[in-house]
This record gives sequence, structure tokens and C-alpha cells, in this order.
Amino acid sequence: MNIHAPSAVIDGSYIRIWGDSDRRQMAGKFKFNFYSSEMTINTCSHDGSACGSKITMSDFVLELAMGNSLQPLLFDVDGTGNFLLEIDTMAAPPGGSVADNGLRNGSDAATWDFYNNYYSSSEYKSNVSIGNFSVNARDFGSARIEGMIVQHLKIQTKDLGQ
Repeated sequence: MNIHAPSAVIDGSYIRIWGDSDRRQMAGKFKFNFYSSEMTINTCSHDGSACGSKITMSDFVLELAMGNSLQPLLFDVDGTGNFLLEIDTMAAPPGGSVADNGLRNGSDAATWDFYNNYYSSSEYKSNVSIGNFSVNARDFGSARIEGMIVQHLKIQTKDLGQ
């Protein structure tokens, strides 16, 4: 697999890690910002003599946010040496509820404010933007995902030899 990104920029990216005493594992927050005027992806045979379709993305922007103080990205290694990355479901604030109509009026104000602040914070949101997406000579136009929040994620490695 070949990935080529001329003039790629990784700016404002970071990893923050801390220990979670309650779960007895590492927790963290991950932000990855990747910008490139053009990115191409294709696969070739081992000797490089034959290559498959080429995917080209112009004006590629990836701003990926994983984990935060309310829903940390959890890192763990199980007893067999396999890795586990998980963003667990966010715990609701105790005692409050949001009205069926979703409005602040009729809701517990502190609970409504908690969720409103969480979902309106740009710090927790991921964005992907592609100015133009094409496969070989076929043009598919632009694509955009804005304001995506990872609500739950679980990635676990497995030893396939057992």
C-alpha cells in the first residue's frame, strides 16, 4: 500500500496521558490534525510491476479528536499481551434529566447545561474535508464530515495463532 502526501502538515496535534485510579489503567486524550494539498493511495505488487486503482484526494483535511476529560481514551494490555483501546459511554450527571422535548425549560438545568456544553464544544469534535475525491479517472467531487463526536469505541487486538 502506497500513501503519498506532498506538502503534508501535522499541526496542533498532541497526546495527553494520565493514570485513571478507578479503572487502574492509562487514560488519555488524542488530537491529530493532518493537512495536505493532495494525498494519493494505491496498492502495488511486491515487485512494483503492477499497481491497482489510484485514489486521489485534493485539499485533504483531517482533524481527529479521540477522548477527553469526560470520556477518556483508555489504554490497557490484558493478561495475554493484547492491547485494548476504548472510549467508554459517557456517564450521565447524577440525579438530573432532560425533558422529552429536549429543551432547557422543563429539564434539570444543571443536566441540560452539562449536555449542551459537551455537544457544543469544538474541542471534542472531529472533521474530515476532501476538496475533490477521485478514483483513477472517475471524479466523485467533494466530501465533508463536520462535528463528529466519537461516542463509543472499542478496539482490541487478538492473537490469531491461538
